[in-house]
Amino acid sequence: MNTHGEYFKKLRIDSELTLTELSKNTGVSKSYLHDIENNKIVPSDKILNKLLNYYDLKKEDESKLRRILAFAKTPNIVLEEMKTLKKEINRKNSIIEKLKKVENVEQNISFIQDNDYKEIPVYSYVRAGYNEIENYPEPEESIKIPLIGARADIVGVKVKGDSMEPKFHEGDIVLIKVGIMPENREIGVFIVENKTVIKVYNRDKTGRVILTSLNINHEPIIIDKNIEFSIVGKFWKAIVS
Repeated sequence: MNTHGEYFKKLRIDSELTLTELSKNTGVSKSYLHDIENNKIVPSDKILNKLLNYYDLKKEDESKLRRILAFAKTPNIVLEEMKTLKKEINRKNSIIEKLKKVENVEQNISFIQDNDYKEIPVYSYVRAGYNEIENYPEPEESIKIPLIGARADIVGVKVKGDSMEPKFHEGDIVLIKVGIMPENREIGVFIVENKTVIKVYNRDKTGRVILTSLNINHEPIIIDKNIEFSIVGKFWKAIVS
């Protein structure tokens, strides 16, 4: 089912109901139901609850419907940005596959001297104002890694949740260059309303910042003037668990 209208129409037909009968059973006007099924409107939360209570869907079916509705409510400009981002991700994944042999060779290099390695703190979260000493949280652990090509302060942040799958999974460690601004469509670590998030940085034509996930089941975060937002750093490398 590609649209919310198709989904609601199938629910009604599978229940062997006419629009008139469904309207009578739910208290939602026939014209409103017609507009929903023809994708002219997205049901309000009040109307949606009435329909969900009537159909009594299974939990997984309700979750699927809510995801479809979330996309229907997403502004077109964000959807276009997400389509562009998906193409860019596919292109970069293709490049990554070609570079795997090179990466495997790098992993087998023996670093003899101690100064080839650096101990990196790994955090479960970071705070706004990270570069201020008093705002450093206690590291969860530390790891030693070879710093080839690193030209900035590097710290690790543990991934939580599934919003950046399939590239990152929960428990992976994302290494970031602290204080380095990600470019458009690059991955970074950010503070949004005092919460640490790992997202793809986007800036649309109006200059508005949109943080998107690689997992399409997660809605984008649109940063407006009322949202507390700061950039911790730019993604460098990842250590998978």
